[in-house]
Amino acid sequence: MKRAISLQKWLDKTLNDGDVSEIEYSYENRQEVGRGAFGVVYSALYDGKKFALKSFTDGVMNKETTDGINKEATDGMNKEATKGFIKEFKNLHAINSHPINSHPNINKFYGITRDPETNKFMLVLQFANGGNLRQYLKKKWNN
Repeated sequence: MKRAISLQKWLDKTLNDGDVSEIEYSYENRQEVGRGAFGVVYSALYDGKKFALKSFTDGVMNKETTDGINKEATDGMNKEATKGFIKEFKNLHAINSHPINSHPNINKFYGITRDPETNKFMLVLQFANGGNLRQYLKKKWNN
């Protein structure tokens, strides 16, 4: 039987192993640039440079609600979103850990941070100006 792991414990282990950096939250001028079923993407400045911060829906990345993926207080969507976060996190980490990780169509993954106001974890990514994939495809195929 596969045991559910607490998201908090999983992140703590990943950070302690040194595989991923936890970045102190020192971002300014945070502005929402996109929203999806599982989260929100913001642009924000750090030391004059623009980054993307990807936050996840309430109950997914909030420390108070992640004692375990099977916690009764989380509904099915939150369980799926939590699993989705872990999958995305692992994929980004694997891609960016590869010796050839400088492909122009893959956003750089820098680490994670925690919003001090909401206590939510956020992925810290390279900011890609130009919209999301859906917008790109719509523009490309409508012309």
